[in-house]
Amino acid sequence: MRRSLTLICLSLALSGLASAADLAGVDIDRNGIRDDIDQYIAERTPVQSAERTAAQAYARALQSAVTGQQNAGALSALVSLRQQGADWSTWARDLRELTVNTGARLDAYAAALDRAGPQFLPLQPDGEQACPNRACTVLVFQNGILTSEDSALRSLLALRQLLGDTQAGRRLLYALNYNPTEGVGDFVEVFRQKFGEHDRGAAAFAGTLGAPDALTGVLATLLQAKLRATTSAAPTTLGGWVSALTQPRRTLTAAAPLPTPAELADTTRQYTGAYLDQVVHATVDMRHRLGETTYMDDNARALADGLEAYLRRGLRVVLVAHSQGNLYADVVQRELKRRGVPLTRFAVVGVAVPNGEPPAGGRYVSTQADLVLGALRFLFPVLAANDRTVAPVQPGSAFLGHGFVDVYTRPGSPVAERVISAIRDTITDLSSQ
Repeated sequence: MRRSLTLICLSLALSGLASAADLAGVDIDRNGIRDDIDQYIAERTPVQSAERTAAQAYARALQSAVTGQQNAGALSALVSLRQQGADWSTWARDLRELTVNTGARLDAYAAALDRAGPQFLPLQPDGEQACPNRACTVLVFQNGILTSEDSALRSLLALRQLLGDTQAGRRLLYALNYNPTEGVGDFVEVFRQKFGEHDRGAAAFAGTLGAPDALTGVLATLLQAKLRATTSAAPTTLGGWVSALTQPRRTLTAAAPLPTPAELADTTRQYTGAYLDQVVHATVDMRHRLGETTYMDDNARALADGLEAYLRRGLRVVLVAHSQGNLYADVVQRELKRRGVPLTRFAVVGVAVPNGEPPAGGRYVSTQADLVLGALRFLFPVLAANDRTVAPVQPGSAFLGHGFVDVYTRPGSPVAERVISAIRDTITDLSSQ
C-alpha cells in the first residue's frame, strides 16, 4: 500500500517536471524519455547497467505511446529487465504510474492501446535446437482483455513455474501472443465516474488498468483526491469569491475530509459492479464478432501465424487461453484449417472460459468463484464451473476470482493443480501423434 501511495504522489511531484502542460513533458536531452522519469531510473540503477538500459527502453516505449507514436518494444524491454534479475513487474507498474500521470496522458495512453497491434513473443529457455527429433511441445499463452504487457508476461511465467521445462518426456517451449486491450477508454470513463478526474486517479488507473482488486491500497487516497477536487472548485457565489480573494491560503490548503469505512466499502461495491458491467459488454461484443464464421482480425492472424510456424515444423502445440482469449480459439482453429495446416498436433486448454462450448473442443478450468463468468451467465450460456475450491470474494488481488496468476495458477492451490492436470493430460494426448 505504501509503495503505491508513494509512486502516485511522486508521479505528480518529482522535480516539478512531470506537470508540463503538453503530453510529452520536458525532455531536455531528447532521448525519448521525460526528464523526471530519467531521474527516477538513474537514482535506482547503476550507471551504464543493463538494468538501466532495459528500464529506459520500457520508459521510452511508454512515452512513445503517450505522445501518439507506436508503442514498440515494451515486451522486449520487460524480458530484458527480467533477464537482469530485476523486479521487472514492479518496474513496469511504477513506470506506467509515473508516465501516465495526468488525465490527458491517460486518454492518450488508452487511445494508443486501442491502436496497438498484437505481438507474438517466443520465450524459449535454450532455443529450439534443443529439440532432437522434434520432441518438443510448445505452450502458447493468449491473454484476455484489460491485460498489461507485464501481466501477460507474468501469466506466461506462472505457467512455466507450474509445469517446468519437461512434461511426458518432452521438452516444453513457451510463447506469448499478447493482444493489447481494446476499448480501454470506456473503462477509463467508468473509473472517472466513481473516483473523479484528477492526476492521482490517472496514475492509479495506468498502473493497474483499473482492476478493482488492485486498488485496495489506494482507494482512500483516490476518494480523498476526488473530494479535494470538489471542495477546491472555483466559487460560484459572491460570498465564495470574497472569501477566496481575502483568504486565498485558507482556500487553497483546506483539507478534504477522509472517507469513512462505509464510504470506502460502498464505493468499492459500486465500482466493482460498474467495472464488471463494462467487462460484460466488451465480452458480449467480442463474442458476437468472433462468432461470425468469416471473422478475422490482427490478433487472430498473429496467433495463427505463430501457431502455424510451430506446427509446420512438426512440433506439438498447446494453446493456453485465459478469459476472452478463449474466444479466439475457434477462430484460429478455423483459420489454420483454411491454410491447410495439419491439426493433429494442436490442442487448446481454456482457463476462465466465457465460451458456451469448450474452446476448440479442448479441456478447460473455470472456478465457481469467478465473478466475471458469473456476470456473463446472466446474458448467455457459459460453460459450467468445474472447480469449487476457490473461496468467493477474497480480499486483495484475488477478489474477482478471475485472475490467471492470482487465482488460477496460484502455486499449491487445488485449482492450479486442476490447470496443471488439464495441460499435462493434453500434452500426453498429443504425444501419441
